[in-house]
Amino acid sequence: HSCIPKAIISYERLGSTDKLIGEAETMKLANAMIEGRENEVPMAERGDWGCGYDKVIDRRKQEPRWDSTTRKGQSETRRKYTSSSLGEINAELIRLITTYSDASKGWDVDPLANDLVSILAEYRAEIDAELRALARAGK
Repeated sequence: HSCIPKAIISYERLGSTDKLIGEAETMKLANAMIEGRENEVPMAERGDWGCGYDKVIDRRKQEPRWDSTTRKGQSETRRKYTSSSLGEINAELIRLITTYSDASKGWDVDPLANDLVSILAEYRAEIDAELRALARAGK
């Protein structure tokens, strides 16, 4: 068995209500699951994979048990991080983005590294927005 990933999947993209983003991530996941095991893994026809995404999103809209945003426990209220903690998270994201976009190591042309860098950049944008909000609030 190889320890090299077949795909980098973003949970946020997988459940995105933007159909293009959600379907693309669904296709990436399905391709990774079936690659090299076409006869072992029972799957719907490739042309029907987008339908799976549609069904999940429709269920989330119609059935509360499929939509985890209203569940009890850890709710939409997010943890409050200090600017120091967010700064540390931001520094680690920068380190990872720098590492996995390093042209001298060939990462800049690796599709998986590009996916990872793209996802990490989205997380970094969220952290930057939180840091700016804390700065405006004087915290």
